[in-house]
Amino acid sequence: MKVLIIITGLGVGGAEKVVSSLCDDLVKSGYQVKLLYLYGDVIIKPSSNSVEIKKIPINFMMLSELRTEFDKFKPDIVHSHMFHANMLSRLLKLINPRVKLINTSHSSKEGTWIRDLSYRATNKLTDCFTNVSMDSVHAFEKRKAVKKGNMICIYNGIDVELFIKDNSNVEFIKNKYKIKNEVITFLSIGSLRPAKDYDMLLKVANKLNAKGINFKWLVIGTGPELERLEKDVETHFLSDRVEFLGFRSNVVPYINASDYFVMTSKWEGFGLVVAEAMACETTVIATDCGPIREVMGSTGYISPVGDDSLMCSNIINAIDLSETDKLKQGKLARKRVVSLFSSSISNSNWIRLYKEVIS
Repeated sequence: MKVLIIITGLGVGGAEKVVSSLCDDLVKSGYQVKLLYLYGDVIIKPSSNSVEIKKIPINFMMLSELRTEFDKFKPDIVHSHMFHANMLSRLLKLINPRVKLINTSHSSKEGTWIRDLSYRATNKLTDCFTNVSMDSVHAFEKRKAVKKGNMICIYNGIDVELFIKDNSNVEFIKNKYKIKNEVITFLSIGSLRPAKDYDMLLKVANKLNAKGINFKWLVIGTGPELERLEKDVETHFLSDRVEFLGFRSNVVPYINASDYFVMTSKWEGFGLVVAEAMACETTVIATDCGPIREVMGSTGYISPVGDDSLMCSNIINAIDLSETDKLKQGKLARKRVVSLFSSSISNSNWIRLYKEVIS
């Protein structure tokens, strides 16, 4: 089977990780895969050299270029990811009704009401529309971007062989950032954008600092808010507490070197980094944004979006947890990820869906 995958970009993000993993698994399963992207640089990509990657720039010729790539590759199925790629693939379906098309959204919210309207007006052009969590599916239905029952959930997949508890690099990470053993280490991962609400992170850090808690907070990610956030860190005298590390291609050592993983987001489509931390048996404290309860289940600690006081209290509760209970909770968290969100399960679901759409 030939699969043409289209994604809006291959920068830094959960969707890019998931798509790259899917491409690799499809190749291992004997599929021919071609990956097209629309803008930006290639930062995250499949490991397999068998996956041809090509950029189709966003311009007035893009539909013509996509049609050319389709005619050359002759895929059995087209699978697009994220808004721009989804809409472009629907235009391809409009001019070539024989295209077998799956669209995937990776968020509960892909922008303004105009995008919801665009989806609603063109949903008949896709053979199957999916999202990465039931919460996101319900959000689309509530906004009438899709009719009830016309979007299905296929969870994002985690490589549970890669994301695993491993202390081999802990000493290296702690030495690199001059973190002493008695210092509590927090980690957050995500693009430095308003949706991730790093302002709340700094408020929580302020409160913990005022309470005399000895901690270091590492933040992995890049984005337009970096300069402002770094100034805010200086303004609040948190320079020795909070450090922005930029992009890291391999976050596993950082997760394992951290005592707690913290997410302060206002909304998420799935919360891939939460599941990755859970797979590493790291205690998670997160905001109740979108599907996070769906991902975490009864593990970790959940705070209301924007409530820095309660998140601070939850962090202190997590710190006070006995080592035995902390280890037990970590084991339960990993078990949940392995049973529900492993990449093998997710990618098997995709292959099954491809076969259903083609038949």
